[in-house]
Amino acid sequence: MYGPGSLPAQLHDQERSNFYAEPLSLQGAGQQNPPCVAILIQPQHQDLATGDSFLLFCSVKNFVKPEDLIFNWYRNNTFVESNSKFMRADVNPREHQGDYYCVIKSRIAGYSPVRSSTCVVNIAQISSANIERPQNFFATDKVALLIGNGDYRYHRRLPEALNDLEKLTDILQNELNFKTLSFANLSCPEMHKAFIWFSELASEGCYCVFYFGGHGFQKDGKTYLMPVDATESNYHKDCLEADWELENIQRRCSPSLTLALLDTCRRRQKMDYVLRRPDTSFLSNMVIAYATTESREAYEGTGSNYGIFVGALQNHLTKPVRVTHMLDYVQEDVKESGCQISEVRQTLTEYRCLTDEIKPGTHFDRNHFIWMFMHGKPSMPIKLQYPSKTDAMVRLTVDYILTNAVRLSLKVLNKGKCQQCRAGIDIRRLNKRAHVVCRDQHDIYPECVDIYHSQHVLMKDGRLPVPVVLVYVIPDVPPDDACGNHVHRYPLSLPFTHLWQEKRSLAEYSASFSFLIPFM
Repeated sequence: MYGPGSLPAQLHDQERSNFYAEPLSLQGAGQQNPPCVAILIQPQHQDLATGDSFLLFCSVKNFVKPEDLIFNWYRNNTFVESNSKFMRADVNPREHQGDYYCVIKSRIAGYSPVRSSTCVVNIAQISSANIERPQNFFATDKVALLIGNGDYRYHRRLPEALNDLEKLTDILQNELNFKTLSFANLSCPEMHKAFIWFSELASEGCYCVFYFGGHGFQKDGKTYLMPVDATESNYHKDCLEADWELENIQRRCSPSLTLALLDTCRRRQKMDYVLRRPDTSFLSNMVIAYATTESREAYEGTGSNYGIFVGALQNHLTKPVRVTHMLDYVQEDVKESGCQISEVRQTLTEYRCLTDEIKPGTHFDRNHFIWMFMHGKPSMPIKLQYPSKTDAMVRLTVDYILTNAVRLSLKVLNKGKCQQCRAGIDIRRLNKRAHVVCRDQHDIYPECVDIYHSQHVLMKDGRLPVPVVLVYVIPDVPPDDACGNHVHRYPLSLPFTHLWQEKRSLAEYSASFSFLIPFM
């Protein structure tokens, strides 16, 4: 959508140069500039259903004859039609949904082209008789579970899965106010446990969002999500049945909206020669968006840091429109990729938006405490004091990237007796199952590292060992003592790392803790 200072590419060079220009001045004393074309009525936003007719109208006040004006209509910054202040059509979701505006020009020299405001035409896939448009819909809470599996052991790795996961987590948590549970690279038991935590945080009347990015397939009409340890046979017992898990959330928690975003392939499993109807029911208030159509593959993006599906989602998730309307935009963007077509199934009959406000329900405070507990970190900065030989002090800072991923940063606060010193994390001493990312891949002692699937790098007591190395140079001492390094394995205690070994519910376990600092 274009704003002041930017122009549609379809305008000619001369038109572009005069698009926001002032009218030309007339020569001679006492003469006034020609009047500007002024828009009295702007095109209006419209919510329609398939088969309806829509009319866009732009009313103009001017001092020239109507036939001297040219009305150029644009949809999604692409020229549509000209020479009419009206634009009307019978609605087709694929052809007419989008952002519209009108550029008005005069055939008389001295007038500046004027652009109207942008209006949005939303088109539902159901009859207009079933569309409710009350203004008071709200959520009692908002909870999201996101899983991004990319580091597969027996299947092709998906390098963009982590970027997709972090991007959607940021949008849902920081822009749409969801309590996010975000996990990278989970095994099958870990995926089941994540859904248990998801159901514990969900409550009646809340909005639930589930996202999965990774490998998957279909069998007997059901969608299976593959954990990172899935075998090469793709046998469904090694995987998570998405339909069953989502319906379990619906039955246990009665959310007002459940949105599932499945960024996975939907090819049939080799043993599944006949596509049968699923024996599970499709409950109310549920919307499932698939990255691709039935029996097709989903692809990662080309020339982008994100996959095709997430690339489209990030552009439209925050639109204040009905969820199904928002997904129409997503489907259009995915189709333009030329690789796949997104598919949507839904039983939503109310005008629910992801941007709806939260009016806390009965369990809001309890669930908020549990979520903050899961993302708790040390309440005070961690200061490491090294032996009297160096007398240096180092600060360790902990931040969350995902629910099972932390960012560790080091800073030397006091050099002590050292002429030079620096602190870093010895990534060679971390558990090999940890996925470690650092800015400088050639630095064996980086000052900042991101540790993913932190549940795999725990000690027996449930703590995360952080090998902190101090490299130092001390003046005025024997050469053998003048330089060296000292390693300190700091046992970092994070509430989340204990949960994988915990059999109690989140509420029972978190009740024993009275303080925490959330990541925000």
